[in-house]
Amino acid sequence: MVKAERTKDNVPTPAERTKDSVPTPSNSQLASYWTYDQVARTPDAYAGWTLSFSGKVVQAIQDGRDTVLRIAFPPNGRDIIWVEYRASPSEPRILEGDIVDVRGQFAGIKSYKAVGGNTIQIPHVIACEVHTRIPDPPNMVRVPQQIVPCNPGS
Repeated sequence: MVKAERTKDNVPTPAERTKDSVPTPSNSQLASYWTYDQVARTPDAYAGWTLSFSGKVVQAIQDGRDTVLRIAFPPNGRDIIWVEYRASPSEPRILEGDIVDVRGQFAGIKSYKAVGGNTIQIPHVIACEVHTRIPDPPNMVRVPQQIVPCNPGS
C-alpha cells in the first residue's frame, strides 16, 4: 500500500475519486492508504498528493546533487516507482540495493525508453525526503565485549 495524505474534512469515497474531486492537501491531513495499482491506473486522481512508501532501489543515477531512483515497491515487489530527489551535500549516496523510505509529491506517470526501445510508463514521485534504512549485514564484525557468564539459576 502507498500512504497518501488527504485533508481531514474532505475524503472522497472510491466512486468519487476523480481529478476534480481531489482537493490539495492542507495543514490538517489524515493519512489514507491506496494500492500501487490504484495510483498507476488513475494518476490524475492522486496528482499533487504527498505519498510515503518504502522500497528497494533497483537503479540509482546521480548527477551532482540530483538523483533519479527507480524503486521496487514493496521492497520485494515488482512494481517500480520513478523518484527524483535533490540530496543535501552532507547526505551519503543512495546505492542500488538500498532499502529506502520515501516521502514526496506524486507527479503523475513518467514515460521513458527502455534499452530495448520500448516505452515504459510508471508512477513518478518528486521526493522531499529519502532515507536509507540501515540493514544488519550478515558479515558485520562487532567490537569485542567482555563475556558475562549466563547463570539462569542464580
